[in-house]
Amino acid sequence: MRRETLEPVAMSAARPDDGMRQRAYRLQWISLTIALVLLGAQILFDQGQAHDRIEAEARSRLENHNLIVADELERRLQAMSEVLDMLRDSAPRQLSEPNGQAVVSDRLGTLTQALEGVRTLAYFDAGGTVLASNRSQLIGQNFGQRDYFQAVLKNPDPDKLYLSEPFTTTLGAYTMILARMVKGPRGEFAGLATASIDQDSLVILLHSIHAGPETTLSVVHGSGKMLALLPENDMATTGLSVNVDGSFFQRHMASGQPASLMTGMSYALGKECLVSMRTLQPDGLHMTAPLVIGTARELDEIFAPWKTQAGTRALLFLLVAGGSTLLLFQYQRGQKAFDRQMQQKNEENQRALLTLQRFIDHIPGTAYLKDAESRTLMANRGFQTLLGMDPDSMIGKTSLELFPGEFGQKITDDDQKVLASGGTVAIEESFNGRDYESTKFVVDDGHGNRQLGGITQDITPRKQAERKLKAQLEQLRQLNQQLAAAEEDMRRLSAAVEQSPASIVITDLDARIIFVNEAFTQASGYTAAEVIGQNPRILQSGETPWETYRDMWPTLRAGKTWRGEFINRRKDGSHYLELATISPVRDNAGAVTHYVAAKEDVTERRHTEAELLAHRRHLESLVEQRTGELAAAKEKADAANRAKSEFLANMSHEIRTPMNAIIGLNYLLRQSPLQPDQHEKLLKVSAAAEHLLQIINDILDLSKIEAGKVLLENYAFSPAEVLQNVGSMIRDRVTSKGLGLNIDASRLPERALGDVTRLRQVLLNFASNAVKFTKNGSISLTGELLSSHGETMTCRFTVTDTGIGIRAEDTSRLFNAFEQLDSSTTRHFGGTGLGLAIARHLAELMGGEVGVDSTPGVGSRFWITARLGIAKDDDTPTQGSGPPGQLQGRVLVVEDERINRDIAVELLTGFGLQVVTAENGILAVDRYKQSNFDLVLMDVQMPELNGLDATRQIRALDNGAAVPIIALTANAFKADQERCIEAGMTDFLAKPVFPDALHVMLKKYLPEKGSSHRLAPPPKNDEATGKAGAQALLDKIDALSQLLGTGDIEATHHFSHLKADLKRLFPTEYEQLRQQIATFNFDAATALIERIKKRLA
Repeated sequence: MRRETLEPVAMSAARPDDGMRQRAYRLQWISLTIALVLLGAQILFDQGQAHDRIEAEARSRLENHNLIVADELERRLQAMSEVLDMLRDSAPRQLSEPNGQAVVSDRLGTLTQALEGVRTLAYFDAGGTVLASNRSQLIGQNFGQRDYFQAVLKNPDPDKLYLSEPFTTTLGAYTMILARMVKGPRGEFAGLATASIDQDSLVILLHSIHAGPETTLSVVHGSGKMLALLPENDMATTGLSVNVDGSFFQRHMASGQPASLMTGMSYALGKECLVSMRTLQPDGLHMTAPLVIGTARELDEIFAPWKTQAGTRALLFLLVAGGSTLLLFQYQRGQKAFDRQMQQKNEENQRALLTLQRFIDHIPGTAYLKDAESRTLMANRGFQTLLGMDPDSMIGKTSLELFPGEFGQKITDDDQKVLASGGTVAIEESFNGRDYESTKFVVDDGHGNRQLGGITQDITPRKQAERKLKAQLEQLRQLNQQLAAAEEDMRRLSAAVEQSPASIVITDLDARIIFVNEAFTQASGYTAAEVIGQNPRILQSGETPWETYRDMWPTLRAGKTWRGEFINRRKDGSHYLELATISPVRDNAGAVTHYVAAKEDVTERRHTEAELLAHRRHLESLVEQRTGELAAAKEKADAANRAKSEFLANMSHEIRTPMNAIIGLNYLLRQSPLQPDQHEKLLKVSAAAEHLLQIINDILDLSKIEAGKVLLENYAFSPAEVLQNVGSMIRDRVTSKGLGLNIDASRLPERALGDVTRLRQVLLNFASNAVKFTKNGSISLTGELLSSHGETMTCRFTVTDTGIGIRAEDTSRLFNAFEQLDSSTTRHFGGTGLGLAIARHLAELMGGEVGVDSTPGVGSRFWITARLGIAKDDDTPTQGSGPPGQLQGRVLVVEDERINRDIAVELLTGFGLQVVTAENGILAVDRYKQSNFDLVLMDVQMPELNGLDATRQIRALDNGAAVPIIALTANAFKADQERCIEAGMTDFLAKPVFPDALHVMLKKYLPEKGSSHRLAPPPKNDEATGKAGAQALLDKIDALSQLLGTGDIEATHHFSHLKADLKRLFPTEYEQLRQQIATFNFDAATALIERIKKRLA
């Protein structure tokens, strides 16, 4: 019957009507029939499986029996064949010997006992007479007419093993003969070696298989005649043939297979059998006929247990079918009587439950009834209305099944609490965004079991109203707080506006004044009552430019802040200047509601600024005037410096030119044979020349240092080697004066980074002075590491002597230029007094200092400290050049002084070079056009065409771009060197030129004799100075980079000497670099320099 929206669980057990009962009864009979059919089918299937399994086991067993017999027979046949081969090979020789027949026969008797299955061994001659045998009664008999003998005689083949058909011997034994042909001297038939099979041994073999009495085993000759049979019968001895139509033997042989498995009627047994047959004919024996092994079992014997099992199962099936049919019949008869009783009770319950159902469905909200495990027993139609849940689907389900997750668990927990309390509880719950109120109570089912009843109503509208009211109350509270804060802010702002020193004016959008502060009334003279409601134009004086108002209003209308100045008029008619800032004021929606102006009276400030401007202009006029005076003074000082420089240059040139001749001639004279006194005098001349040159160098060094034009080098060197070099330089003078020389470099680092040349210069000055002022005793050179920090370290070098010493009051003047302790020092010891001054300046450049400790009559200790870099592993110390050696190449010497030219020719020729000379620049260019040279020595100051212009013309030639050009000049200033490099020269040598220095310079550009270096000019190079010139240019660019890095204004002067090369090689970068240096943008210029250095490298 149809259930209402909510139906009790008990109604699900209502009985079906008569039609349903009849269908149920038919279904039971159909089910029983199907079960019996399936059971019968299963029994039939199992029996079929058992039949196949028994047949497979029988087949396997028969095949195994055949295989065992075949393997054993093959082994026996192989042994018999080997014995027959031995017999036919050895018997002829043994029989020819005395008493040979007896010997061979005895041997055959022994072999017969050893071989399994052999009855008789015999040896026949060509006529068939037995010559030897294990059976003596056969010796001398003739069997030449026997079939087995005739078969070999007709088809002799020494390789074949002849198998005769089974037959009965003269002795009455049933056997089969195995025979091998005996060959004569010419390969002809000469007799037989035979072995007869013992049938009894075959029967024993078949017995050993243990196949059982129901199994038949047989061995059959290939012709079909029976050789052995188990169980034994007449077929085994009468030679009955099984090769008849339809026999298992004939079917097997016809198949051509080595093994066969067949069923059917057995010819030998006369019964239905399962037969396994196997052909035995090993390839190595070359048997004339095979043997066939057969194993058979009667089918009735094989399947007898299966038939018994099948009968038993059939009987059991009939018993089960009959019993189940009877039981089902009795069950249905009793069930029909019970159904009639239950139908009456269910109809009564149904009427009562329908009444209750209709009552529950009309309860507002949801109503339900649960058992103690929270399974739903009843549910009304309210679940469909409120929750969209089908009440029918809820029956029998727990709260966790209906509401998975935390909500379901909460309902279950609440249910258990109510059941435990036994009372009525009201609970508020939320689900799917809705709020519900559930009233839960305990119901007794009448059997002492507690059940849970409940009614749930949707209270979402009520809860929403409560929450809305609460939110409105909270919003009202916040608004009250904001209002109070705003009032407090307004109070503070009002107080700040009132106390502000600036005039504050607030207007509405129509420019009507609605507020002014106290500062406004003081500045304008109007009271607040006089201006409220007025337009600010009442303050206009008419002197404010109209452009001010033209710019102000568009700015304000655009919602932006405007700043400017007004010339306003006070109430008393006086004018004043106001600096005003006017801003729009916006409401919460962003709309402009007012304008606020903050104004400041700047009248006095403008008067003060005007006075300051007049004072500044007056000061600028004074500064400009003073600057002009300083510029004029600077120009005078620069002119004086230029005059001094020109004087030093001219003095240097005029002294160095004859000095070059003196030193060169002196060197050449000392290379020629001389008397000892002549050589000594020349040495004195050389010492005097070197002394004079040192004086000149000291003057020039001091000049360069004071001009700030000395830049230190930075490369790796060995501090210990510096001390050793200085020691070697003074050793001769120390020895000549009988003094001792001590050198201790053990406390110095192995390597350092710095200017080794300048360090050596200072130490050499200290050491030379020590030798000069020491008459007896010793001189010590020492060095030590003072400190190390990061990438730098500080070292101290000391020169100690036992000379005349210095008074303490005189030590402060030692390191000043052009000063000595007294004039007698210069007369007695010589010197300019510049060496120590130069040492002080160089020490400062190296980040250190110089000093002296001295005691008169005891000695002095001069020292220098220097900050040096810490050399890394890849910093390689500079190596000095080796002793002068022979060079190769063609050299063009350009020199206007004949003496210097002759000296150069003789020196260069002594070095192994080919020399061509030119007296001036014009001849030099002509010489170079006529021939290629490997190097040019170019004097700078010459008549007609100087060395600089000559160098430029040579560089312009096709073959002159890469040739090394070495400048020879008496002008030793740095500016002179730069002019030479700028003109395109590769390197620089200052006069006077020492031969060793000349050789070192030449060795940089020319190969030594014997080397594989090719002297032909290298390919053209777009850079005018070639590789060597590029390196020189790179050195000058490095110097410029250092000046730029320190911000030294001298960089602009240094750049002027690089213009020509940079403009020629890097025109784009040159123009950018010129602009950056001209505007003193040294950082950008340094970046450009780095880019040029990378390209040049």
